[in-house]
Amino acid sequence: MTDGKKILIIDDDPEILDLLKLYFKAVNYEVIESEEGLRGLELARTQLPDLIILDILLPEISGLKMCRILKRDKETKNIPIMILTALTDEETKIESLKSYADAFISKPIDKKAIIDKVNELLTKNEEKKQ
Repeated sequence: MTDGKKILIIDDDPEILDLLKLYFKAVNYEVIESEEGLRGLELARTQLPDLIILDILLPEISGLKMCRILKRDKETKNIPIMILTALTDEETKIESLKSYADAFISKPIDKKAIIDKVNELLTKNEEKKQ
């Protein structure tokens, strides 16, 4: 399932990016990354990843706004988006889902949980395509 799948990670924390790259490369995903919101949006549109992991608090544009933009774009609307944030309140979770996010995970990151959720989202997306 993982071979050849491309994940775009957009987070302004370089330590989080490095950690997630290690996790996902270890299970044979290709990883693209951005620390900036607008650059991440551009990468989503040009690279068309199989899944996007998106922080909410980003420079230039919020992750929630970016999620809404990507889900309304015909080229990117079917890419699963997982919100990964340090914001843990229920209102943020609800706003994420209202912004069309496919999943919501709070930091600190649980390695097994995030890998399992990514695998689940990719499997569901593949099943939709068939």
